[in-house]
Amino acid sequence: MALHRVSSIVGLCALLLSPLSMAEEEQEAGGPFSVYPFTPPKAMQADFAGYREQWVRLTGFEYSGLHWKQFIAIFSNKGERVFRHNFRMYLAEIEADEEEEEIEVEYKAYAPGTIVLKENYTAHLGKPSDPMTLTIMRKRKPGYDPKRGDWEYLQTSVNGDTILNGNSQNPSVEKACAECHSNVSDRDYIFASFYSKLR
Repeated sequence: MALHRVSSIVGLCALLLSPLSMAEEEQEAGGPFSVYPFTPPKAMQADFAGYREQWVRLTGFEYSGLHWKQFIAIFSNKGERVFRHNFRMYLAEIEADEEEEEIEVEYKAYAPGTIVLKENYTAHLGKPSDPMTLTIMRKRKPGYDPKRGDWEYLQTSVNGDTILNGNSQNPSVEKACAECHSNVSDRDYIFASFYSKLR
């Protein structure tokens, strides 16, 4: 069965991509970076303070063509289980397509209050370099933006200044964020890649 075979693939991915400590990975990437290379968003620092120590890091440094050809590292306050489940379902779906099999894939939605935070770094010689921005998705209560899954988008500078904020009703947010994330509406608008670390 496809799900049985994909579990071995996921296990292999987890083995090959076993997480380094933050310090080890940043040293490999050409760091070291400071403990907090980013200032949390000024208007809501209490919501994001200490995210590197208190939240779950969902990925290593990933090169992201979708995020302005930068490297990203993703953290979440409480979305790890859904992220892991949806990533595994995504792998199962791809394997089934390759095997030309039909399987039932069930993606889960994130709970209101879930925050998915991406640190964005410039790319230099194939490695993450200078900290650039934070891009943040926060799941709001039903009705906030039903057209795009009730997600709020926030982008801030390295100093914590707001670059954009809002939902898909804001044309800047729709163009820069929400429109692209609508391509994975079945996964509750959150991308996961093959480089994601499954711990």
